[in-house]
Amino acid sequence: TVSSGISGASYYTGTFSNVNRSPEGNYVAVSSRGNFYLTWEPGQAYWQPHNRAVARRIQNMGWRADGGLWLLVRGGGLYLSKGTGISEEFEEIPVQSRGFGILDVGYRSQAEAWAAGGSGILLKTTNSGKTWARDKAADNIAANLYAVKFVNDRQGFVLGNDGVLLKYLG
Repeated sequence: TVSSGISGASYYTGTFSNVNRSPEGNYVAVSSRGNFYLTWEPGQAYWQPHNRAVARRIQNMGWRADGGLWLLVRGGGLYLSKGTGISEEFEEIPVQSRGFGILDVGYRSQAEAWAAGGSGILLKTTNSGKTWARDKAADNIAANLYAVKFVNDRQGFVLGNDGVLLKYLG
């Protein structure tokens, strides 16, 4: 249960489906139903609830390399916050997810990021998320891609069903 910080009241209840931490120690968490998200910054007494900024339910959220937020919604929508830090203003970015949901985004640098999702969808940007192109290396893989992780700015990987390493990004 997440308290709203109001004594005797808890307007936002439930569990987290995803929690992501920024290098600065800020957190963003998505409710299990995807109907709101919460943020926390060092020094705050409570998690701060935020209504979702779009009509579709939130699938996942995380931090861009520049300190802004990315937001994924069910059905394959990708949104980037306007500016850096915690924000409630997002702009939809057109992606060709072929109708499959995007499940995770990982940033290698401020310019380069990868997005992965259902039915082997793998996308890449080299211009800070303004445009995304499909990486066809995963097109023939009948698997969902769940996580994009970078060890450093030179090495990363995409994980799929049953912990299978789909692609080494190095």
